Amino acid sequence: MSSNWVLCGKFGRPNGIQGHVRFWPYNPDTQSFKVGTKIWIGQNENELLPFVIKKLHKDPKGLILGFENVNDRAQAELFNHLECFMSRENLPNLNDDEFYFSDLIGAIGVCEDGKQIGKLVDVFEAGAGDILSFVNDAGKEIMIPHLPQFVKEVLVAEKKIVITPLPGLLDAED
Repeated sequence: MSSNWVLCGKFGRPNGIQGHVRFWPYNPDTQSFKVGTKIWIGQNENELLPFVIKKLHKDPKGLILGFENVNDRAQAELFNHLECFMSRENLPNLNDDEFYFSDLIGAIGVCEDGKQIGKLVDVFEAGAGDILSFVNDAGKEIMIPHLPQFVKEVLVAEKKIVITPLPGLLDAED
């Protein structure tokens, strides 16, 4: 585990004039966000400020959050592009086969034959499922669907993800 903090989502633009802000949780099914929940907000886990949720509304695009002591659009503008973190101790316990995607950032992707494909730099939702975004030594982005036919094994403690790439995906690198 990388730290006590788990990256939980990203903020967007203000919504309305009362200090509410658009929020995209990285786990859209999470039950961790509730009125009264303390979350930590910043550009990264080294620059966090605490905020308490006072209003929460779900819509098809994600969540709209309002915070204590954030009362107007100008204040809400400051949240745009910032990230949301929660302390691990405030999140549900994970089963042995579960992990947080934020724990995998920096993991090395390898093919089943041991060939390294790159370092995991991002995970994002793409409708039908999550996409793992790796960057190889040449700076090329390689995207792998997080589906069982492509992701064979996730070794969190080793920061290693074993994959079977789509046919032809890595051919241009040889």
